[in-house]
Amino acid sequence: MRSLLSVVVALAMLFLSPAMSSAQWSENFDSYASGSALAGQGGWIGWAGNPAWTSYVMSGTARSAPNADAHSGFADMVQQFGGVTSGAWVFSGWCYIPASIGGEQFFTLYNTYYPLNLSSRSVDLKLDLFNNLVRDNIDPGSPTLPLVRGQWVEIRIEFDFEVDWVKTYYNGTLLQEESWTAGIQSGGSLRLQALGLYAGGSPTIFWDDFDLREGGATAVQSSSWGRIKSFYH
Repeated sequence: MRSLLSVVVALAMLFLSPAMSSAQWSENFDSYASGSALAGQGGWIGWAGNPAWTSYVMSGTARSAPNADAHSGFADMVQQFGGVTSGAWVFSGWCYIPASIGGEQFFTLYNTYYPLNLSSRSVDLKLDLFNNLVRDNIDPGSPTLPLVRGQWVEIRIEFDFEVDWVKTYYNGTLLQEESWTAGIQSGGSLRLQALGLYAGGSPTIFWDDFDLREGGATAVQSSSWGRIKSFYH
C-alpha cells in the first residue's frame, strides 16, 4: 500500500500540473462561457502558469459561432502538447484584426517550453499592426507579407520532423520556410511542445478554430529558397 505522503504528492502533481493536449488537437472556444477567463480551461494557461496573463472568451466576433479568444493588453496564453515528435504535421489557426488599431501581437510555436528557464521557438510571427506587416519576430530582415484586417485570415504551419523543415503560410501565401531546429533559434529539438499567443500590450484581436493534425504534404525544402537562418535570441 502506498504511503499517505506518496498519495498526497501524487494528488498535488495532478492538480498543480497544467493540462497537456495530445496529438490531433483542435480548439474553437465554443464550450466555454462567454466573458470567462480562458486560463484554466481546456488546457490553456497563462505564461509560466500565471492566471494573471489570461485572455477572455468572447462572443460576437467569431469565425465559428458563438465564441472566439479575445486577446488584448498583456494576455500571454500557452497551450502545451505531448507526443508531437515525429512525422509530418499541419497546425492552423484563424485570426481577425479589426481596422484602425495599432500595436504588435505574436504567434509562436515552441519546440521547447520551459518558461522559468529556457524556451526555444521554431516559429515566431509578429503581427505588426503599426506597419501593417506580418514578419518573423526574431529576424527583422526576413520576408514580410501585408497584414489583412477586417476578415478572418488563416495562419498555417506545415512541418516535418523527418526532414527537419517547416513552412509558414499567412492568408494562403508562403511567408517563409526553414529548418525546424535551426531556422528561428539554433539548437532546437524535433518536437512541438507549446503554442504561445502574446498580445504585446495591444488592443483586442481575435483567435479562433485552431487545429493540429498529423499528415498532409511533406514540408520538403524548395529549391528556390535561398537560405536557412540560424539565430539566437
